[in-house]
Amino acid sequence: MSGPLVLDAPSLLPPLAGDDVPAAIDALIPSPDALADAWAALEPPAGVDAVLRGLGAPALDLRVTPASLRAGLLAARQGRRFVGHELRLRLPMPPGLEPEVAVWQGDTLPRWGDGVLTEPKYFSFFQDGPAPAYHPNHRRKWRSHELLHGVVGFYWHPAMTRFQLYLGARLGELLPVVHWYGLDELYRPRCPEHTSSAGLPPLGTVPPREHCVACEALDRPFDQVDRTALRHRAVAWAARAREHLGADWAACLAELETGRVHATPRPGIDGSSDAQGYVQGHWNRLTAWSFGAWVERFCVPGVDCCDDLTAMAGRVAAVTRELCDGPIAVDPHQQERLATRALLQDAAMRVLLALEDAPDGGRAEQALMPLLDGLAGTCADLLAGEQPDATGALGALLDAVDACAADLPPGFAARIPALGDRFLLRERMVDAGLDQLVEGLESALPRACGGEGESPPLDDLEDLAWHFAASDGFDGPGSLASRFARWMREEERVDADAVVLEALVTDLPRRDDEAELFATLPSDEAPGGLPRGGVLRTNRTLRRAWVDPAVLGLDEVARPDANGRVEVAVAWMDGEAELAVLDADLADTLDAVARDGALPDDADEAIVLGLLQSGLLVWWPVPERG
Repeated sequence: MSGPLVLDAPSLLPPLAGDDVPAAIDALIPSPDALADAWAALEPPAGVDAVLRGLGAPALDLRVTPASLRAGLLAARQGRRFVGHELRLRLPMPPGLEPEVAVWQGDTLPRWGDGVLTEPKYFSFFQDGPAPAYHPNHRRKWRSHELLHGVVGFYWHPAMTRFQLYLGARLGELLPVVHWYGLDELYRPRCPEHTSSAGLPPLGTVPPREHCVACEALDRPFDQVDRTALRHRAVAWAARAREHLGADWAACLAELETGRVHATPRPGIDGSSDAQGYVQGHWNRLTAWSFGAWVERFCVPGVDCCDDLTAMAGRVAAVTRELCDGPIAVDPHQQERLATRALLQDAAMRVLLALEDAPDGGRAEQALMPLLDGLAGTCADLLAGEQPDATGALGALLDAVDACAADLPPGFAARIPALGDRFLLRERMVDAGLDQLVEGLESALPRACGGEGESPPLDDLEDLAWHFAASDGFDGPGSLASRFARWMREEERVDADAVVLEALVTDLPRRDDEAELFATLPSDEAPGGLPRGGVLRTNRTLRRAWVDPAVLGLDEVARPDANGRVEVAVAWMDGEAELAVLDADLADTLDAVARDGALPDDADEAIVLGLLQSGLLVWWPVPERG
């Protein structure tokens, strides 16, 4: 791409004078009808997918709604870029920098469980983090939410009070939360369960908290969706976003004026409470020497952060306006430079954190501080539009960290290089994070990778994990188990079908709460023994795949595909996995219920009853009246 990419859109909001912090909601967001109409007419420009892929996540994740696209382009303009969550090694907080309230059982590091690398709530996200983490098993809405945090930036001042940090954190969270709970729902398709009978958002609700597979299956670029049919829902969501933004914006301005908390709790959301939790989680870290040294060397007020709360409020106002209104231009060359700068900032933050607990004036400090000062100069050059040797500067710093390993806190030297970046020094990043990934595969696939079954684990698991992590398939959506299984099959690796089958069984989710509570079997008096009426659907844990019948111990099967594989289905009920080999009749019945929410007219009673007993299908009747 030779020139800037431009997303064309009309400017509907009145201009602001200088650094004005408007109090009126009309200065921040267009009316619901105007916003819905403007976004209904929005058309992504040619080349947009390449720009979005430069953010380090699948382009579709930022194409489902107009709001997610606009957030993605604002982030690209600023050089935000994801790092791989499963390859990134977090650093333990040195003594004195840990949260004031225990967030985990004795430490702040993430842990593997069922193939998911889980982090504590108030210590999983840093508003000041230069590189957001890409969690492939999170739903797509998370991408634009995380990116918006970076676009808004953070508040910090060396003499800030706890209340100032609280208000800065609340301001930093405001727009990403309004985006999640309102703006990002404009023109997002939703399944019937998550829309009312009139097609509007169910009254008194927020977007589904759980990962709805049916909703996400509808995801496609918004310009390929009939936005006319969704306009009435878009207006409703725009109205909710406007009301939410208006109430919390007024509360933040009141807190700025009075120095007192103005809470605005709403169902499932409390910006004030979350900001208070952020203070308890991060005050010690943000007031430490290492953080101040990082901000002073690597951050520019007005670019990365704000050192004044009025300026922070003005920044939130400006980004809100840009998210909702007007054209957005992105220079891909600037995007790459600033993304490289962010990675250098990230590496520097980690090294300074290690020095926090190293001896003052020791060999590590003497060796690393000059390199950090040089790295700060490289960041300044990148911000100024120059092309310094950023790869060489980063490599030199990481080499020096390795050489200083004995003078740093135990384990830090091995963890610092594991940044998780997928663009710069990619192979070195894979090497650094490989042990954590192998541990994750053993957690996700305990039979194939952990040796818990009768068969030995996969040969050369470490080599397999390395090539998987170095592949583009690693960056796709889905759980670790499903991505590894998909990659094994695409690479035609030995034992791929066994891994596919285990991933099908062990993947998440493993519980359908509604089915566990309400599902029953039709009574003998039901016509033909078949459920007619009531709620009939597939189990929300239902997954299907084609596998070699040999991994099932089968010699002959009905309905093989062109490769001789047979289709299997798995669903979880009462804590147990139920597996079925699907012949044509079973498959057709599941397809009909998934598509129509009803049985086909020629449904076979024995087949339906078997699917209900196994939990692959679930049913319960409507309440009887009088």
